[in-house]
Amino acid sequence: MPHIGQGTFGIVYKGTVKDRKIVVAIKDIIVKDHTSFEEWKKEVEFMSNNTHKYVVEVYGYCRSPEMLTIVMEFFDRGMLFSMLHENPQESAKLTVLDRLRMARHVSISVAFLHEQQVLHRDVKSMNILVGKNYICKLSDFGSAKLISSDSIGKHTMGKGTPYWMAPEVMHGEDYGLPADVYSLGIVLYEIFQNKLFQYDHEARAIIIPSEDFSCKGIMLPMLAKQPQNRPSATQIAETLNFILYKVALLLNIVTDQSLDELFITHNFVGNSPEQIEKFICDELSQINSIKLAPAKPRRPPPDDIPTQKYLNFSGKVSPLPATVQRAPSSPSPSPEPMKESAWKITKSSRNKISSESTGNDSHRNVELKSNESYNGSEDRNQTTDSQDSQ
Repeated sequence: MPHIGQGTFGIVYKGTVKDRKIVVAIKDIIVKDHTSFEEWKKEVEFMSNNTHKYVVEVYGYCRSPEMLTIVMEFFDRGMLFSMLHENPQESAKLTVLDRLRMARHVSISVAFLHEQQVLHRDVKSMNILVGKNYICKLSDFGSAKLISSDSIGKHTMGKGTPYWMAPEVMHGEDYGLPADVYSLGIVLYEIFQNKLFQYDHEARAIIIPSEDFSCKGIMLPMLAKQPQNRPSATQIAETLNFILYKVALLLNIVTDQSLDELFITHNFVGNSPEQIEKFICDELSQINSIKLAPAKPRRPPPDDIPTQKYLNFSGKVSPLPATVQRAPSSPSPSPEPMKESAWKITKSSRNKISSESTGNDSHRNVELKSNESYNGSEDRNQTTDSQDSQ
Protein backbone atom coordinates (compact mmCIF):
# COMPACT_ATOMS: atom_id res chain seq x y z
CA MET A 1 0.00 0.00 0.00
CA PRO A 2 1.39 3.49 -0.85
CA HIS A 3 2.76 5.47 2.07
CA ILE A 4 3.50 9.15 2.74
CA GLY A 5 6.81 8.68 4.51
CA GLN A 6 9.42 6.15 5.49
CA GLY A 7 12.18 6.32 8.07
CA THR A 8 14.80 4.10 9.63
CA PHE A 9 12.34 2.52 12.03
CA GLY A 10 9.05 2.43 10.18
CA ILE A 11 6.54 3.55 7.58
CA VAL A 12 4.01 6.39 7.90
CA TYR A 13 0.54 6.44 6.38
CA LYS A 14 -2.13 9.12 6.25
CA GLY A 15 -5.39 8.17 7.91
CA THR A 16 -8.62 9.31 9.51
CA VAL A 17 -10.28 8.52 12.82
CA LYS A 18 -13.78 7.20 12.32
CA ASP A 19 -16.63 9.26 13.76
CA ARG A 20 -14.32 12.13 14.71
CA LYS A 21 -13.14 13.13 11.23
CA ILE A 22 -9.59 13.75 12.41
CA VAL A 23 -6.80 13.42 9.85
CA VAL A 24 -3.91 11.57 11.47
CA ALA A 25 -0.52 10.09 10.73
CA ILE A 26 -0.29 6.33 11.38
CA LYS A 27 3.19 5.00 11.92
CA ASP A 28 4.02 1.30 11.78
CA ILE A 29 7.26 0.58 13.62
CA ILE A 30 9.04 -2.75 13.43
CA VAL A 31 9.78 -3.96 16.95
CA LYS A 32 12.32 -6.77 16.91
CA ASP A 33 12.61 -7.52 20.62
CA HIS A 34 11.27 -6.62 24.05
CA THR A 35 14.03 -4.06 24.67
CA SER A 36 13.14 -2.18 21.49
CA PHE A 37 9.49 -2.18 22.45
CA GLU A 38 10.26 -0.80 25.91
CA GLU A 39 12.29 2.03 24.36
CA TRP A 40 9.45 2.99 22.06
CA LYS A 41 6.95 2.61 24.89
CA LYS A 42 9.01 5.04 26.94
CA GLU A 43 8.79 7.60 24.15
CA VAL A 44 5.06 6.98 23.73
CA GLU A 45 4.42 7.50 27.43
CA PHE A 46 6.52 10.63 27.57
CA MET A 47 4.66 12.26 24.69
CA SER A 48 1.30 11.36 26.19
CA ASN A 49 2.19 12.84 29.57
CA ASN A 50 3.80 16.05 28.31
CA THR A 51 1.28 17.73 26.03
CA HIS A 52 2.07 21.19 24.68
CA LYS A 53 0.87 23.16 21.67
CA TYR A 54 4.35 23.01 20.12
CA VAL A 55 4.95 19.32 20.85
CA VAL A 56 3.50 16.64 18.56
CA GLU A 57 0.29 15.18 19.96
CA VAL A 58 -0.27 11.44 20.10
CA TYR A 59 -3.77 9.97 20.05
CA GLY A 60 -3.15 6.28 20.59
CA TYR A 61 -1.13 3.15 19.94
CA CYS A 62 -1.42 -0.62 19.74
CA ARG A 63 0.96 -3.52 19.43
CA SER A 64 1.09 -6.74 17.44
CA PRO A 65 3.86 -9.36 17.91
CA GLU A 66 6.34 -7.56 15.63
CA MET A 67 4.76 -4.17 15.06
CA LEU A 68 3.96 -1.08 17.09
CA THR A 69 1.35 1.23 15.52
CA ILE A 70 1.19 4.83 16.71
CA VAL A 71 -1.53 7.32 15.78
CA MET A 72 -0.51 10.98 15.99
CA GLU A 73 -1.07 14.42 14.54
CA PHE A 74 -0.81 14.76 10.79
CA PHE A 75 1.39 17.54 9.38
CA ASP A 76 0.66 18.48 5.79
CA ARG A 77 4.00 20.25 5.28
CA GLY A 78 6.15 17.45 6.69
CA MET A 79 9.60 17.85 8.20
CA LEU A 80 11.16 21.27 8.62
CA PHE A 81 14.38 19.86 7.10
CA SER A 82 12.58 18.88 3.91
CA MET A 83 10.78 22.20 3.64
CA LEU A 84 13.99 24.22 4.01
CA HIS A 85 16.51 22.11 2.12
CA GLU A 86 14.62 19.84 -0.28
CA ASN A 87 11.68 21.93 -1.42
CA PRO A 88 12.95 25.27 -2.81
CA GLN A 89 9.51 26.34 -4.02
CA GLU A 90 8.02 25.90 -0.56
CA SER A 91 10.92 27.53 1.30
CA ALA A 92 10.84 30.49 -1.09
CA LYS A 93 7.34 31.29 0.17
CA LEU A 94 8.58 31.78 3.73
CA THR A 95 8.87 35.41 4.79
CA VAL A 96 11.20 36.62 7.53
CA LEU A 97 8.13 36.95 9.73
CA ASP A 98 7.20 33.32 9.06
CA ARG A 99 10.72 32.26 9.97
CA LEU A 100 10.64 34.31 13.17
CA ARG A 101 7.41 32.62 14.21
CA MET A 102 8.80 29.17 13.39
CA ALA A 103 11.99 29.80 15.36
CA ARG A 104 9.87 30.95 18.27
CA HIS A 105 7.75 27.76 18.21
CA VAL A 106 10.81 25.52 18.35
CA SER A 107 12.46 27.57 21.09
CA ILE A 108 9.33 27.47 23.24
CA SER A 109 9.03 23.70 22.83
CA VAL A 110 12.63 23.16 23.98
CA ALA A 111 12.12 25.60 26.88
CA PHE A 112 9.03 23.61 27.86
CA LEU A 113 10.99 20.35 27.97
CA HIS A 114 13.76 21.93 30.01
CA GLU A 115 11.23 23.20 32.51
CA GLN A 116 10.26 19.54 33.01
CA GLN A 117 13.99 18.79 33.46
CA VAL A 118 13.88 16.76 30.25
CA LEU A 119 16.85 16.71 27.88
CA HIS A 120 15.70 15.98 24.30
CA ARG A 121 19.19 15.00 23.03
CA ASP A 122 18.23 15.03 19.35
CA VAL A 123 16.94 18.51 18.50
CA LYS A 124 17.25 18.90 14.72
CA SER A 125 15.19 20.08 11.78
CA MET A 126 14.35 16.47 10.89
CA ASN A 127 12.54 16.16 14.23
CA ILE A 128 10.44 19.29 13.76
CA LEU A 129 7.15 18.94 11.88
CA VAL A 130 5.39 21.81 10.11
CA GLY A 131 1.64 22.14 9.81
CA LYS A 132 -0.98 24.68 8.81
CA ASN A 133 0.05 28.35 9.09
CA TYR A 134 3.66 27.15 9.51
CA ILE A 135 3.07 26.00 13.08
CA CYS A 136 6.15 23.98 14.11
CA LYS A 137 6.11 21.18 16.65
CA LEU A 138 8.94 19.17 18.18
CA SER A 139 8.81 15.39 17.82
CA ASP A 140 10.86 12.21 18.32
CA PHE A 141 11.44 11.76 22.04
CA GLY A 142 13.11 8.37 21.78
CA SER A 143 16.39 9.93 22.93
CA ALA A 144 14.86 12.12 25.63
CA LYS A 145 16.07 11.70 29.19
CA LEU A 146 14.79 12.99 32.51
CA ILE A 147 17.52 14.82 34.40
CA SER A 148 17.30 14.56 38.18
CA SER A 149 19.08 17.01 40.43
CA ASP A 150 21.78 14.46 41.22
CA SER A 151 22.42 13.43 37.62
CA ILE A 152 22.90 16.76 35.86
CA GLY A 153 26.21 16.75 34.03
CA LYS A 154 26.74 13.02 34.53
CA HIS A 155 25.69 11.93 31.03
CA THR A 156 28.38 10.85 28.62
CA MET A 157 28.29 10.17 24.89
CA GLY A 158 24.64 9.45 24.27
CA LYS A 159 22.15 9.80 21.46
CA GLY A 160 22.02 12.47 18.81
CA THR A 161 22.88 13.33 15.21
CA PRO A 162 26.46 14.53 14.58
CA TYR A 163 25.65 17.66 12.56
CA TRP A 164 23.43 19.06 15.35
CA MET A 165 25.43 17.58 18.24
CA ALA A 166 27.07 19.83 20.83
CA PRO A 167 30.88 19.57 21.12
CA GLU A 168 30.75 18.18 24.65
CA VAL A 169 28.41 15.40 23.51
CA MET A 170 30.48 14.69 20.41
CA HIS A 171 33.66 14.34 22.46
CA GLY A 172 32.11 12.11 25.12
CA GLU A 173 32.24 14.72 27.89
CA ASP A 174 29.63 15.39 30.56
CA TYR A 175 26.64 17.32 29.27
CA GLY A 176 23.25 18.66 30.26
CA LEU A 177 20.52 21.02 29.06
CA PRO A 178 22.97 23.40 27.26
CA ALA A 179 23.57 20.58 24.74
CA ASP A 180 19.99 21.04 23.52
CA VAL A 181 20.56 24.81 23.30
CA TYR A 182 23.52 24.23 20.98
CA SER A 183 21.40 22.02 18.72
CA LEU A 184 18.64 24.63 18.80
CA GLY A 185 21.18 27.21 17.60
CA ILE A 186 21.88 25.09 14.53
CA VAL A 187 18.15 24.84 13.82
CA LEU A 188 17.71 28.62 14.12
CA TYR A 189 20.51 29.10 11.59
CA GLU A 190 18.69 26.74 9.21
CA ILE A 191 15.43 28.60 9.66
CA PHE A 192 16.75 32.14 9.21
CA GLN A 193 19.45 31.44 6.62
CA ASN A 194 17.65 28.65 4.73
CA LYS A 195 20.84 26.60 4.53
CA LEU A 196 23.04 24.28 6.53
CA PHE A 197 26.35 25.04 8.17
CA GLN A 198 29.42 23.50 6.61
CA TYR A 199 30.53 20.47 8.58
CA ASP A 200 34.16 19.48 9.10
CA HIS A 201 34.04 15.70 9.36
CA GLU A 202 37.69 15.42 10.39
CA ALA A 203 37.32 17.90 13.24
CA ARG A 204 33.76 16.69 13.89
CA ALA A 205 32.53 20.26 14.18
CA ILE A 206 30.54 22.84 12.24
CA ILE A 207 32.33 25.70 10.50
CA ILE A 208 30.91 29.08 11.53
CA PRO A 209 31.18 31.54 8.62
CA SER A 210 32.95 34.84 9.21
CA GLU A 211 30.43 36.89 7.24
CA ASP A 212 27.53 38.53 9.00
CA PHE A 213 24.04 37.02 8.88
CA SER A 214 20.69 38.09 10.27
CA CYS A 215 20.46 35.74 13.25
CA LYS A 216 24.10 35.99 14.29
CA GLY A 217 23.37 37.97 17.44
CA ILE A 218 20.98 35.46 18.94
CA MET A 219 22.57 32.33 17.50
CA LEU A 220 26.30 32.67 18.20
CA PRO A 221 25.89 32.68 22.01
CA MET A 222 23.95 29.43 21.62
CA LEU A 223 26.97 27.91 19.83
CA ALA A 224 29.46 28.88 22.51
CA LYS A 225 32.08 26.17 22.92
CA GLN A 226 31.72 26.13 26.71
CA PRO A 227 28.22 24.96 27.75
CA GLN A 228 28.13 27.31 30.74
CA ASN A 229 28.43 30.30 28.40
CA ARG A 230 25.26 29.47 26.46
CA PRO A 231 21.93 31.13 27.22
CA SER A 232 19.01 28.96 28.24
CA ALA A 233 16.25 27.92 25.86
CA THR A 234 13.94 30.10 27.95
CA GLN A 235 16.08 33.16 27.32
CA ILE A 236 16.01 32.48 23.59
CA ALA A 237 12.24 32.02 23.60
CA GLU A 238 11.78 35.23 25.62
CA THR A 239 13.93 37.18 23.17
CA LEU A 240 12.04 35.91 20.12
CA ASN A 241 8.73 36.57 21.90
CA PHE A 242 9.78 40.14 22.56
CA ILE A 243 10.86 40.77 18.96
CA LEU A 244 7.58 39.35 17.66
CA TYR A 245 5.64 41.55 20.06
CA LYS A 246 7.54 44.61 18.82
CA VAL A 247 6.58 43.66 15.27
CA ALA A 248 2.95 43.64 16.42
CA LEU A 249 3.42 47.12 17.87
CA LEU A 250 4.98 48.31 14.63
CA LEU A 251 1.98 47.03 12.67
CA ASN A 252 -0.57 48.37 15.19
CA ILE A 253 -2.25 44.98 15.46
CA VAL A 254 -1.95 44.33 19.20
CA THR A 255 -5.28 43.01 20.48
CA ASP A 256 -6.37 40.53 23.11
CA GLN A 257 -5.31 37.66 20.84
CA SER A 258 -2.23 35.54 21.34
CA LEU A 259 0.85 36.39 19.27
CA ASP A 260 0.35 33.51 16.84
CA GLU A 261 -3.31 34.39 16.32
CA LEU A 262 -2.34 37.99 15.58
CA PHE A 263 -0.14 37.12 12.64
CA ILE A 264 -2.50 34.49 11.25
CA THR A 265 -5.75 36.51 11.30
CA HIS A 266 -4.52 39.99 10.33
CA ASN A 267 -3.70 41.47 6.97
CA PHE A 268 -0.79 43.88 7.17
CA VAL A 269 -2.38 46.72 5.24
CA GLY A 270 -0.04 49.69 4.76
CA ASN A 271 3.12 47.79 5.62
CA SER A 272 5.18 46.30 2.83
CA PRO A 273 6.93 42.94 3.30
CA GLU A 274 10.22 44.79 2.84
CA GLN A 275 9.46 47.09 5.79
CA ILE A 276 8.59 44.16 8.04
CA GLU A 277 11.65 42.20 6.93
CA LYS A 278 13.98 45.13 7.56
CA PHE A 279 12.53 45.71 11.02
CA ILE A 280 12.94 42.06 12.04
CA CYS A 281 16.48 41.84 10.65
CA ASP A 282 17.41 45.05 12.48
CA GLU A 283 16.02 43.66 15.73
CA LEU A 284 17.93 40.41 15.30
CA SER A 285 21.16 42.20 14.42
CA GLN A 286 20.88 44.52 17.43
CA ILE A 287 21.21 41.50 19.68
CA ASN A 288 24.85 41.49 18.55
CA SER A 289 25.49 44.26 21.07
CA ILE A 290 23.59 42.49 23.82
CA LYS A 291 25.59 39.72 25.45
CA LEU A 292 23.07 37.11 26.49
CA ALA A 293 23.87 36.11 30.04
CA PRO A 294 24.72 32.47 30.78
CA ALA A 295 21.75 30.32 31.57
CA LYS A 296 20.13 30.61 34.98
CA PRO A 297 17.38 28.40 36.43
CA ARG A 298 14.14 30.02 35.28
CA ARG A 299 10.64 29.07 34.27
CA PRO A 300 9.93 29.08 30.53
CA PRO A 301 8.00 31.98 29.00
CA PRO A 302 4.22 31.82 28.72
CA ASP A 303 3.10 30.06 25.60
CA ASP A 304 2.25 33.00 23.39
CA ILE A 305 3.49 36.20 25.02
CA PRO A 306 6.59 38.02 26.26
CA THR A 307 7.30 37.66 29.95
CA GLN A 308 7.12 40.09 32.84
CA LYS A 309 10.85 40.66 32.45
CA TYR A 310 10.14 42.75 29.36
CA LEU A 311 6.51 43.87 29.52
CA ASN A 312 4.13 44.55 32.37
CA PHE A 313 1.39 42.09 31.64
CA SER A 314 0.50 38.44 31.78
CA GLY A 315 -2.05 36.24 30.05
CA LYS A 316 -2.97 37.49 26.60
CA VAL A 317 -1.21 40.29 24.77
CA SER A 318 -2.31 43.57 26.33
CA PRO A 319 -4.32 45.91 24.10
CA LEU A 320 -2.80 49.25 23.18
CA PRO A 321 -4.33 52.52 24.45
CA ALA A 322 -7.44 53.64 22.60
CA THR A 323 -5.50 56.46 20.96
CA VAL A 324 -3.48 53.93 18.96
CA GLN A 325 -5.13 52.85 15.72
CA ARG A 326 -5.64 49.14 15.39
CA ALA A 327 -5.84 47.21 12.16
CA PRO A 328 -9.13 45.32 11.68
CA SER A 329 -9.04 41.68 12.63
CA SER A 330 -11.01 38.68 11.51
CA PRO A 331 -11.87 36.48 14.47
CA SER A 332 -10.79 32.93 13.90
CA PRO A 333 -13.20 30.16 14.90
CA SER A 334 -12.19 28.17 17.93
CA PRO A 335 -11.10 24.73 16.78
CA GLU A 336 -12.76 21.70 18.30
CA PRO A 337 -10.48 20.12 20.92
CA MET A 338 -8.52 17.26 19.42
CA LYS A 339 -9.43 15.04 22.34
CA GLU A 340 -12.02 15.30 25.06
CA SER A 341 -10.54 12.36 26.90
CA ALA A 342 -7.60 10.04 26.46
CA TRP A 343 -7.68 7.71 23.46
CA LYS A 344 -6.04 4.36 22.98
CA ILE A 345 -6.18 1.68 20.30
CA THR A 346 -6.58 -1.56 22.18
CA LYS A 347 -5.30 -4.91 20.96
CA SER A 348 -8.87 -5.94 20.19
CA SER A 349 -9.29 -2.89 17.98
CA ARG A 350 -6.04 -3.64 16.10
CA ASN A 351 -8.05 -5.50 13.48
CA LYS A 352 -10.31 -2.47 13.07
CA ILE A 353 -7.47 -0.49 11.51
CA SER A 354 -8.39 -0.75 7.86
CA SER A 355 -6.78 0.83 4.83
CA GLU A 356 -7.97 2.18 1.55
CA SER A 357 -6.08 3.87 -1.28
CA THR A 358 -7.35 6.90 -3.15
CA GLY A 359 -5.12 7.82 -6.07
CA ASN A 360 -1.56 8.20 -4.83
CA ASP A 361 -2.62 8.91 -1.25
CA SER A 362 -2.98 6.30 1.44
CA HIS A 363 -5.68 6.44 4.07
CA ARG A 364 -6.27 4.17 7.01
CA ASN A 365 -9.41 4.39 9.07
CA VAL A 366 -9.00 4.00 12.81
CA GLU A 367 -11.47 3.43 15.59
CA LEU A 368 -10.28 4.83 18.91
CA LYS A 369 -11.77 3.80 22.22
CA SER A 370 -12.17 6.44 24.91
CA ASN A 371 -11.37 6.60 28.62
CA GLU A 372 -8.07 4.78 28.31
CA SER A 373 -4.47 5.98 28.29
CA TYR A 374 -2.72 6.94 25.08
CA ASN A 375 0.89 7.22 23.94
CA GLY A 376 3.15 7.84 20.80
CA SER A 377 6.47 8.46 18.92
CA GLU A 378 8.40 9.89 15.98
CA ASP A 379 10.98 8.64 13.50
CA ARG A 380 14.67 8.55 14.27
CA ASN A 381 16.70 9.81 11.32
CA GLN A 382 20.40 8.96 11.17
CA THR A 383 20.74 9.01 14.93
CA THR A 384 23.79 7.69 16.72
CA ASP A 385 23.39 5.65 19.89
CA SER A 386 26.22 4.99 22.31
CA GLN A 387 26.45 4.06 25.95
CA ASP A 388 24.81 6.47 28.35
CA SER A 389 25.99 6.53 31.93
CA GLN A 390 23.40 6.82 34.63
